[in-house]
Amino acid sequence: MSHGYELEGQEAPPMPPVGGPLGQLVRLQARVNDGVLVLSMLALLAACAILTGSVFLRYFLKVPTDWQDEMAVFLLVGAVFMCGAYVQLQSQRGHIGIEAVAGFFSSAANRLRLLFCDVASFAFCAFFSWKSWSMLHEAFVEGQTTSSSWVPPLWIPYGGAVGEVHGAKIRGLLDKALVERPAAVLLLVDSGGVHLHEANAGLIAISEIMRAVLRVQAAGIPVFALVGGSCGAFGGMGIVTRLCAEVVMSEQGRLGLSGPEVIETVQGVEEFDSRDRALVWRVTGGKLRRALGEATRLVDDLIPAFRAAAAVSAPSLLALSPRGREGRSVASRCSS
Repeated sequence: MSHGYELEGQEAPPMPPVGGPLGQLVRLQARVNDGVLVLSMLALLAACAILTGSVFLRYFLKVPTDWQDEMAVFLLVGAVFMCGAYVQLQSQRGHIGIEAVAGFFSSAANRLRLLFCDVASFAFCAFFSWKSWSMLHEAFVEGQTTSSSWVPPLWIPYGGAVGEVHGAKIRGLLDKALVERPAAVLLLVDSGGVHLHEANAGLIAISEIMRAVLRVQAAGIPVFALVGGSCGAFGGMGIVTRLCAEVVMSEQGRLGLSGPEVIETVQGVEEFDSRDRALVWRVTGGKLRRALGEATRLVDDLIPAFRAAAAVSAPSLLALSPRGREGRSVASRCSS
């Protein structure tokens, strides 16, 4: 909503001080905003270049990538947030303003309206800052990363799941298993579900993975899911995991349909508090899944432990040489 400064009869905004320490601070902030604006422009150009390059590689050179969407989203979201201060401070007309409401009110009523808008904006910014800090701290302490092949740390502010490219790669891996007849297919699952911005394309990718898993197992090739890591197996990849012949989990691993954050967002914190780590693992953790029989094995959250469990589940894997005398096992990391 516009503050209505540009309307006739409305008070002009106060001019920033030009002298003293406060004036120096204002001028420094203006220079910082100018620099951030340039960085945001470069971020937009980089996002365009990355997406254009990924399309060229995929359709002309047949070299698909799975990190371009993640990087483009980070750059675009960062540019939007970084430019916010420049838009508000440097240009009164930089933000889209709705002037109709301001025109109906008197000066006194508009002052009350402005006060309400300022208080509401401050409350939103305060909540946003607090929530961002809590998520930043959680990501840093737990060492969370995205699950694309890029795997950047999540404590650097940005945010991923199975998309169309991931689905095509995993489906191709499973189709290849039908031809090469390996001892088993191992899926290392660490996924929050589907890329929300890919929507139906991501859901179709999940359905194709499910069909491929069932087709491979119908051909007599077992598919094993190994679930550990920081994300677990949620959403569509949670369903894929339950379709596997065996599910090996660590106590720190999680398995479910809807993630804790999704439940809290839709139903409210009273229904499920995603920050209550003990509650999260009591409901979705590997220990409960093993007790319910949904996980066939429970191992330590260490790579050697998962490797040993996979070897026990498929003893013929132990007999394979590096070149694969009897075939090759197929392994894939499912992106989140």
